[in-house]
Amino acid sequence: QWIYALIWQFTTGYDKGNQPNPLISFRDGGSYAVPLLLFMYCGLADSIVQTYAYWIIGAISNSPKQLSRYVGYYKGVQSLGACFAWIIEWQGALYKWQLVICFTLAVLFIPPTYVAATSIKDKGTEDDMKLLVENEDSPAENVIEVKELSVENEDSSAVP
Repeated sequence: QWIYALIWQFTTGYDKGNQPNPLISFRDGGSYAVPLLLFMYCGLADSIVQTYAYWIIGAISNSPKQLSRYVGYYKGVQSLGACFAWIIEWQGALYKWQLVICFTLAVLFIPPTYVAATSIKDKGTEDDMKLLVENEDSPAENVIEVKELSVENEDSSAVP
């Protein structure tokens, strides 16, 4: 996707103050299909990255409280990035330089993402057999203890 976007941006020459004349229309056929496919491909790539990020976050823990904190932090960082994008646009940066910034950040974040993805142990295998229950001794403090799930068979003996 990034190679496609870089080639399109730098070969067409379109940028701020250098829009195509006449503007691209869906009636243009092939010249419309190329930017349309690029736009669709960028949207697909964005949704894949978002899904992968949420999958990594979901693999970190089974605690809804902890996961909500991680997702909140993730969305905060994402919103900060959007804020910087708006500031860069407001400052009048050319579209090709905005693309270069995004491409550079995408490449720089590959190694930390790889490290995070390979170092996380999926919590869904062993921990799914545990049940989180509120501690009856101190409900005001919202303390949570972990109890093992057990299945009762017919003779009332617990089977772990």
